[in-house]
Amino acid sequence: MGFGAILDMNINRISTRLGFWLVRNFDEEFDKLNISKHQIKLHRTRFMRYLEYQKDLSQLS
Repeated sequence: MGFGAILDMNINRISTRLGFWLVRNFDEEFDKLNISKHQIKLHRTRFMRYLEYQKDLSQLS
């Protein structure tokens, strides 16, 4: 997946600390987020669906 696609996205609000944490803990080679002793496999389609869901929620308020 990589972060290239994320750079093109219009994300206006994200904590700097969260952004640095994500970059520091993401394994781009295996598309996994390392959280302590656990790893979460990230899937492009699920991630994009999540972002669309968040966008829809923000438009409701």
